[in-house]
Order: sequence, then C-alpha cells, then structure tokens
Amino acid sequence: MGRKAVIRELPRLIDILPDREAWLKAPNRGHAVEKGLRRIVASVRGEDRLPFYSMREVAAYFDASLRAVSAAYEKLNQEGLLTIVRGSKTILEGRRQAPKTPLRGVVGVPIALPSFLYGNNPRQLFILFEEELRRLNYVVDFIFYATGSDDTHQLAERLLSHDLDTAVWIGPPQTMKEAILRLDDAGIPQVIMCDGPAMLPLQGYTLDLDRGFREAAAGWHKKGLRSVHLVGPTRSLAPHFLRKIRAAYSLRGFRVTEGFCEPDEFFSRIERVPASTGLVFLEHFHYEMLCNHDWRTMRDLFLRHRTLLAQGPVHHHAFHGTRIPADTLDLRFSEIAVRLARDITTRAYLDPANDTTFATHWAPDCDLGSVRREI
Repeated sequence: MGRKAVIRELPRLIDILPDREAWLKAPNRGHAVEKGLRRIVASVRGEDRLPFYSMREVAAYFDASLRAVSAAYEKLNQEGLLTIVRGSKTILEGRRQAPKTPLRGVVGVPIALPSFLYGNNPRQLFILFEEELRRLNYVVDFIFYATGSDDTHQLAERLLSHDLDTAVWIGPPQTMKEAILRLDDAGIPQVIMCDGPAMLPLQGYTLDLDRGFREAAAGWHKKGLRSVHLVGPTRSLAPHFLRKIRAAYSLRGFRVTEGFCEPDEFFSRIERVPASTGLVFLEHFHYEMLCNHDWRTMRDLFLRHRTLLAQGPVHHHAFHGTRIPADTLDLRFSEIAVRLARDITTRAYLDPANDTTFATHWAPDCDLGSVRREI
C-alpha cells in the first residue's frame, strides 16, 4: 500500500528564495540550509499549523545532503517551529499553538520526600494515580517538600506559583495544615487523604489503617500467638503506625514489647526473642535497611517467627526464588487511584458530605521470594 499523499498549500521554494545561486555558493552548506529554512519559516508561517516542505525537496533546492537538512530540521523541531513525524511528514507549527490533546487541567501533588524515598508503596500509588489522570487528559505536577521544614508558608507559595487547578495531598503530615488553608484562601480546590479521620481541614478521604492491623491481630490470635515484638528505627518517620499497631494487639490481649534501635543493636538483641513471639516491622525503610545489613539473619527471622511488614513487602535480590513467608498490609492502590481520578473529573470531592474511606486488609503469608517488584 502506497503512502498517502501530503497536500501542501505552500509556494515554491524558488519563489521564496529566488537567489538560489547565492545559497549554493555559501562556504558552509549546513549553515546555509538552517539560515534558509528560518527565512522560509518566517515567510510562510501563519496562525495555524500546516504541512511543511519535505526534506528531499529542501535538499534538492540547496543541493545539500539529507543529513545536513535533517540536522537543520531537528534544530527547528527542538525550538518548537517544526514537528517531525518520522516516515510521514513535517508540520510547520502555527503562531496560534494548541496542545495536541485537550487538557482538562493541572493537578498538583505535593509529596513529602521521606514517603517517596523510603518504601515503594507510596511510589506505586503516585505512579498509578498519575497514569489514571493522564488517561483522563490531566497533567500531573509533582512538588516535593521536606517534612523537617517548618516553613509551610514557603511551600504554599511554591504551590501557588505552579498555577494549579487542583491540589491532591496524599498522607500529608499535620504540619501542612497552614499550607492547606493558604491554598484554600487562594481558591484552589483540594483533595486531602490522611491516615486517620478528621486529621486535617477539608479532608474528604481516609486511609483506614486500623482495620488491617485489627485483622492481623485477630488472625495471629486465632493461630495461637499471644505476644508480639514491635521493631522500628530509633527516629520514627511514622509514629502513628506504632500507636495504631500497639492498640490493635493490646486490644486482643497480646503482650506487647518494643525494640527501637539501629541494625547492629537489633541483631544482637533479636536472638533473645522467643520463636513463639510475632514480629511486627513498622517502617519500610528500616526493615529494608535491616535486610541489606544482614539478609541471612532476616531470612531466618522470617522463617522462624510469624512476621508482619506494616508498610508492604520488602524486595531483596537474595530472597528471589526462595519461599519466604511474611504477612503484609494490602492497600488496593489501583482502586484508590481510579476513585480519586474519577472524583476529580466529576468534582465529587467538592461535596461537603464526601467522606470516603479506603480500608487496609491483612494479607497473610505473602511470599517475599516471588512477590513482583513494582518499582
């Protein structure tokens, strides 16, 4: 099947550049081609985009190689004057440019750096959310911030400078309250999802972590466990996890002990914890660090103790291909991403009565040796 003919409503090149002999005498043919193309573009460019001269046509006029013409076309393509459609045609962009796809708006997503750097679960949600919004013709603008900074006013000003149509906060710390109120004063609609109900103003979405922890405690109790040891870093990035897990297991009558320490101290102490005691690892970055420090001992712990990884499975290359069981909490990120994107499209999140809860679920006996790495 032959190529479809490209109809061009352009004057002949000789009519735009009548002094062809002068162009042919130029000492640098590549420079002459680029200079001539710019003059052609300036002469024929209008308000709307239209098919441009083919590279072969331009090469024939300047008696230049296709390589030299291609380089000149590529330079104008990078400047936004031309759009090259490989194997088809080249488009001269008009002065009145419009996006190739109609955009519904710009959705800003402020992201706390620790939540993005430590643990792949938040990254999975952000990526799925971006893909779902892109499918609905939104542009997602990720804005990173440090949780250690108290200058929420500065963050709010950064967000305002991005000209957002909507801002989406996923698990923000409570220190972001002033930034949220500042954006509200500026009239920017916001979607706010927190790890507990009514943690921040304007919050319409809640991640119910308690349900998953209660399910895990009930499941362990049913299997005969009566004591649990909580493991975390000396400096916690998610202290609310500790409070929720301690409450869930205490409510079931478990004897709860805690060990918050760095790797060397952890490995020297953990041997004294009896095998009948379940282990709960609180924060992903910490138990990933423990696996990197001594994966063999961690593998043995997973095999000896009933274990819960509170922020999703850990992925370590040494575990691949072996059967290593561990319980995790399952947050259905695709469900959350689809719901948030749909509510942004329908503007359902603006309803004052909106109070949506996404529940975590206990996922027992996940195989860390075969679980698929998402990121």
